[in-house]
Amino acid sequence: MSKKVYDFWIPDSSYISLLIHIAIGIDMLLNNQEIELPIEELKLLQTYKEYVLAKEIAINPEKYITSQFQKLR
Repeated sequence: MSKKVYDFWIPDSSYISLLIHIAIGIDMLLNNQEIELPIEELKLLQTYKEYVLAKEIAINPEKYITSQFQKLR
């Protein structure tokens, strides 16, 4: 999907890492733990082309996570 829409490819190992980080983030949010990122680091991350995909996943995670789990079955 990332190759079709954003013209770059993310390797499977990166998807696994992404899923782990999403799970950790969800767990932290469910336990009322804040996720903080210095504004300078956020501004730097926003300059990367991958940020657009990450932002879209953050808005609608079920769409992307569900499709990845279905591929594993």
